[in-house]
Amino acid sequence: MPQPDRQLEDSLARPPDPKRRAWLLGQVRECFLRRGLADTSLRSVAAEIGVSHRTLLHHFGTKERMLVEVIADLRRASRAVMEAAPDPQGADDLRAGLERGWRSITDLEAGRFLLLFEVWVLALRDPERWPGFVEHVVADWLVLMQARLRRAGVPEERVAPAATLAVAAMRGLALDHLTDRSVGAAERTGAAVTLLGQVLEQMASPAAGGRPPGAAGRREGCRAPAGAVRLRSHRGGVPGSQPAHPTPLAR
Repeated sequence: MPQPDRQLEDSLARPPDPKRRAWLLGQVRECFLRRGLADTSLRSVAAEIGVSHRTLLHHFGTKERMLVEVIADLRRASRAVMEAAPDPQGADDLRAGLERGWRSITDLEAGRFLLLFEVWVLALRDPERWPGFVEHVVADWLVLMQARLRRAGVPEERVAPAATLAVAAMRGLALDHLTDRSVGAAERTGAAVTLLGQVLEQMASPAAGGRPPGAAGRREGCRAPAGAVRLRSHRGGVPGSQPAHPTPLAR
């Protein structure tokens, strides 16, 4: 009769069962959403979901890899929601689309964002312990936002900077929403989302060189408005334009 240690070795040598692994990932995700990262170990997670910590080691390897998969699972769910949203039917629908997205964000439990920001800080300090996180946490959202801005008619030369503005602003507003619970804070952040949508609408408007949804991105349709000056990025690209008269902060 095999000894207990031999049985354990045999079980760890077998490849993980995909169905079992998927079930474990769901349980682990809910555990981290409830508890966060502080003082959460493999053993404490295993105890909460009713398995041995060796089972988690067998299926995920380390706590960090397990968390990377949890974040990836949350990201896939968020991406599916965004991809299922109707395409913008022109500049006027960009603001409405952002407002719908904001309502979806604020309807989510706070644990999702808290966990994301916790892992973000740790991954910036030690990217090798969190494989894939830094590479995807911004890039995935930029790709989706750029596609929506193109379909709405934003000129190609402005798509990348506009998507960067939108993604960074929404992320910052989500953090603000989590942090500020004072009276009127929700209205303030909601109004900021509306203002961001109006800025994007202006970029997609014909007066700013936008094009009808579905039209080919011709260069002549991507000119900056009169009276604007172009700014070059540190890589020599042309991210967009700004008014010829600088703001007080720029003087």
